Amino acid sequence: MLISLHISKTAGTAFRIFLESNLGRAAAFAYAGERGARPEIRQAMALLKRGEAGQAKEMIQQGGIEAIHGHVAYEFLQAFPDAATMTWLRDPVQRAVSEWLTMKRSPDPENPESVAVANGEAKFEAFLEKRRDFLSHCVGLLQDNDRPLALFAAERAGEAAEVMRRELGWRGAAPSRNRTPASAQEEAAALTKTHADSAKDILGADIALHRQLLADWDSGAAAERAALALRNAPHRRAASPLRRARRAAGVARERAGRFLRRDWA
Repeated sequence: MLISLHISKTAGTAFRIFLESNLGRAAAFAYAGERGARPEIRQAMALLKRGEAGQAKEMIQQGGIEAIHGHVAYEFLQAFPDAATMTWLRDPVQRAVSEWLTMKRSPDPENPESVAVANGEAKFEAFLEKRRDFLSHCVGLLQDNDRPLALFAAERAGEAAEVMRRELGWRGAAPSRNRTPASAQEEAAALTKTHADSAKDILGADIALHRQLLADWDSGAAAERAALALRNAPHRRAASPLRRARRAAGVARERAGRFLRRDWA
């Protein structure tokens, strides 16, 4: 079993397509509100909420699910404590700016903070404060002294893809589908420059975590840890024509996004 935590604005949506193309129906997805979830995931999440981890595990196994990816995927560690675990990190300031711009551009009517950002009622520094230690917290949801964690960096996607290819036979470049228009990049740069000092203060712990991760990927230490962590993850299996077509469309979007200098999804 593989548990993959999708941290917002780290290309997790694109990684979902990557998982689908390599694992087919063995990959399932878990998000808040159960949006788009398979019946097995919805039922298993209900069982977990009632403290029935054993029955949740049985439900997942009966569905042939071997990988769960999403914002709330970590909850399934209750049922699969020995699962392989992984997540992606990204420069904390860039990630926060990207999240702010997404809320401003495409507000979620069910998210009061998103609506406030879109309506100009929120201050960026207050927004940052709510994300203090956010990446550290997300990593903590997966960390266990008895279980290694595959920690990938969006800025080292090529190296990550090589580990997955070598250890699991997964194919394709680790994706970074893009959504933020190039026209928004000036605003992103302005936000980063204007709030540079406060961002370093508020997000200091996460910045240090991310810098160390990049250094570990450059030294090879992170790749070694990832290989060890993925030993219980599922290997590649043949995908259906529909999923191959979906992946091909995703690759085309990624290439277009890079050409247009768009941001990570």
